Amino acid sequence: MAEKKNISSGAKKAETLAKGKSVNIDESEELINLASNADGKPKINKKATVHKKNKGANKKKADAKRREKKKKLAQERRQQKIEKRLAHRQEVEKHRAELKQKRLKIKEEKQRRRDKLKHESKQNRAKRIAEERNAKRLAQQKKREEKLQAKRILREQRQKEKQSKRNHRERQRTAGFGGWLAAVISLGVTSLALATVLTFGWMNLGDMQASVAGSYTQSLYELNSIIDDLDTNLARARVSSSTQDKIKAFTDIAIESQNAEMVLERFPLEMQTTEKLTAFVNDMSGNARVMLYAVASGENLTERQVQDLDYMYRTNAKIKSEINKLIDLTCKDDMLLAMRGEDCNLTQGFANIQNNVFSEEYFFDADKVKPNFEKLGEEITQGRAESIAKNIFSNYGVESSHCVGEALGRIPLYNINLATDNGEMLVQISKFGGKLVGFDCFKECFSENFSVDNCVDIAQEFLNNVGYESVSPVWASVNGTTCNIHFAPIKDGVIIYSDLIKVKVCEERGIVTGVDASRYLTLHKERNFGSASISSEQAKESVLRGVQVSSTRLALIPLDGREVLCYEFFGEMDGVEYYIYVDATFGEEVEVKTVVGTAQGKLIK
Repeated sequence: MAEKKNISSGAKKAETLAKGKSVNIDESEELINLASNADGKPKINKKATVHKKNKGANKKKADAKRREKKKKLAQERRQQKIEKRLAHRQEVEKHRAELKQKRLKIKEEKQRRRDKLKHESKQNRAKRIAEERNAKRLAQQKKREEKLQAKRILREQRQKEKQSKRNHRERQRTAGFGGWLAAVISLGVTSLALATVLTFGWMNLGDMQASVAGSYTQSLYELNSIIDDLDTNLARARVSSSTQDKIKAFTDIAIESQNAEMVLERFPLEMQTTEKLTAFVNDMSGNARVMLYAVASGENLTERQVQDLDYMYRTNAKIKSEINKLIDLTCKDDMLLAMRGEDCNLTQGFANIQNNVFSEEYFFDADKVKPNFEKLGEEITQGRAESIAKNIFSNYGVESSHCVGEALGRIPLYNINLATDNGEMLVQISKFGGKLVGFDCFKECFSENFSVDNCVDIAQEFLNNVGYESVSPVWASVNGTTCNIHFAPIKDGVIIYSDLIKVKVCEERGIVTGVDASRYLTLHKERNFGSASISSEQAKESVLRGVQVSSTRLALIPLDGREVLCYEFFGEMDGVEYYIYVDATFGEEVEVKTVVGTAQGKLIK
């Protein structure tokens, strides 16, 4: 019997591999060793060795590819940073060039003024200054005398009325012919004196009324001139292909719209009579600013902006036609009737503009905000609105109230008329939530019994009582005997100017006589505006040299359809007060406002 060959287990496994059974690389190496132990010679698996080399080469290629991709991304990021820095540098250079141009203009203006004064002799200059001062003094003196005369006449009328009532009571108590005769003589003397006073007073009051009526007529002609200029500039903006011409046209439209709004405030008309017209010119100014920013940045107007521009042109043309008709029909008597609150050609003309000119389905909003007013609260009835109005003004001696209708403009509201001890008032209550949107009291103030600080405290307390506790006073001015105060929310030391509330306080009676909270109700919301990227000292470097800065604070301001966090610098140069706003992120000057005197007092515009 043949002797069996002694074959090791390693040799068996090598035979298995030779027969085509698959094993991994580690097993292959083990088989090589086993085979070597079996017959004394190592068995090398060439296929496994090649596979291992290929795997290493592929890994190196993949690593090289990843390194190349990472290197390319790093180069792209560096290039983007370079381009960004270059663009920023170009913007800074452009801004510096604009500042330099402004300084040159100011310098040229000063030089022209110096040249003008150079050719004026000292004698003529002294004479001119003396005449200007004298004219100013006479105007102030005349104004004071008119106020004193009006107050004196009213006081004498009240005294005579009291004396007449006293004489009437004495007649009732006195018996016999002697008492009757004395009463008749006394009454005759009193009536004669009263007639003399009333005649003298009417003559003076008549002159005053004629003067005021003349100023209203002048305002009507001024409004007509502004509307004509708007018509011209809107037509230019629609068809012009020149960027510079469009910039000038939109600038003029923005300024003229603001002027039109201020002129409208002068007329002795109720708020609802000019509500849509005032909203239109206000929104037109805002839209013109947005379009100006787009054109100045080298952008084309959007399709919506082109439609807005066309609507502004067509609507202004209708207003121009109505104003021309109004000028032909209105006379001084109409102004006097309007001052008494009676119906006349002036009130009818503005009512026609209110009812027939504007397209409700296209009435745009400069802020492009379509708030959900249902968030303010549930819808209320007219009766509920009257009750809220009477409750708000319970300390004003309300005698009667009635709802005169609804308004469906930017804020749905009820118009409530109140007759009070302090005169007639028009109160606006929001249809949702019953919030006080605004009101105006038509009784004038004649004396100054309360300081500005007192008026600010009175206004703050009033707003707290009607539900506006989150606002603080940020600006105040005095117009005659009325103090105008602006309130706004302040968050983390930043004034949010978009959510402004305007309040008027009578310095004679120490009560609030007017409120406008429409912007607050429309725009107020929670904001996340971040923090300033530069310090106030860095931002101050952008302020025009020569302006003596007296105060600095952070503010969130509306600018060209967006809100920008800025440093607000208040200062003075050559007798003119300025508010200068510098972007708190890039350190660039974005807006400059001047404080000017107007018929309504000191306003920022």
